[in-house]
Amino acid sequence: MSFGYSVGDVIALGKLIADISSCLQSSGGSKSEYQELQRELDILHRTLYQLDQLPPSLPTPSVHIVKCLTLNCRSTLEQFITKTRKYERSLGVQSQPSMLRGATDKIRWGVQEKDEVRKLQAHLNTHNSMIHTHLLLLNASQMNAGFMRLEKSSDRIQEVTEDTQQSVNQVFRSIESQRSFLYGLAVSVPKILSAFAKDFGAPLEKAVQMLTGLCYSVEQIHAILVRIRPSATSADTRWTFFQEPIVVEDAFGIKFPVPSEYDSDLLQTIVAERYLKSCSVRNIDTERYELFLSWDTTNAVTPSTSILPGSQITMAIPSMQNDF
Repeated sequence: MSFGYSVGDVIALGKLIADISSCLQSSGGSKSEYQELQRELDILHRTLYQLDQLPPSLPTPSVHIVKCLTLNCRSTLEQFITKTRKYERSLGVQSQPSMLRGATDKIRWGVQEKDEVRKLQAHLNTHNSMIHTHLLLLNASQMNAGFMRLEKSSDRIQEVTEDTQQSVNQVFRSIESQRSFLYGLAVSVPKILSAFAKDFGAPLEKAVQMLTGLCYSVEQIHAILVRIRPSATSADTRWTFFQEPIVVEDAFGIKFPVPSEYDSDLLQTIVAERYLKSCSVRNIDTERYELFLSWDTTNAVTPSTSILPGSQITMAIPSMQNDF
C-alpha cells in the first residue's frame, strides 16, 4: 500500500471511475453484473467526495490512512480500463462498421471480460467495505473524543456551579450583616441629627444667608453678561480648523497631521516634500511610492479618493535593488 497521496492522485482516480462508468454504459449497462459494478464505482466516487469534505479538525494520521486506502485501488482500475479499451471500436458509441470484427469483439468481451467485471466488482466491494470500516472507526474515535470533552466540560460546569453557590452564600451573609448595620444606623441617625441641629443651628443660619447673598451676586453677573453679549464680536473662523486632521505615516514611521480640508493633490505634494527632506539617499525616484488608507491597504489613494476627517494614511515604497 502506498502511504503517500496528492490532489493529482484524487483527480486521476475520479477520472478512472468516470471512464469505467462510461465504458459500462456504452457496452451493456443494463446487465446485472454491470449494474453491480456501477454501484460499487458510485460508492467509491461518493467516498472520494466525502473524504474531500472532511473537516480539518480530524486527526491527520487517521484521515491519511483512509485516503491512502481509498487511492490504493487506482492500479486495479487502470488495469481494467486498459483491457476494455481493446474493445472500444466495437462496443463504444463510436464503434466501427465492421460487422465481423464487431461480433468477434463482442464475443470476446462477453466471454473473457465477464469474469474481469465480476472480479473488479468483488474487489471494489471488499475495498469499499474496508474504507467504510475505517471511516466508522474514525467516527467512533471522534465521538469518543467528543464525549471526553463533554465530560471535562461537565466537570468544569460543576466546579463553576459550586463556586457560584459559595459566592451566593457569601452575598447572603454580607446582606444580613449590612441589614444589621443599617438598622443600627437608622436608630442612630435621628439622635445624631438632633445633636447636630443643637450644636450647629446658628452657623447653618449664617451659611444660608451667605448662600443667599452669593446667589444674588451671581444673578447680577449674569444680567451684566446678557447685556454685553450682543456687542461682542464673533470669532474669525477663517484661520481655524474645526475638523479632525488627517494623520499620515511616512516611510520612516514618522506621523504628521495634514488638515482634512486639503485635497488629494495638495496632500501628495506635502508628503513628497517631507519625504525628500527626510531621505538621505541620492538619486531617489520620488514617484516610486504610494499612499494607502491604513485600514484598507488594498486600494491606493488617488485624486478621486474621498478622505474623511480623522483618517490615517500610510506611505509605502516598493522594494528596490539599491539598499537604503
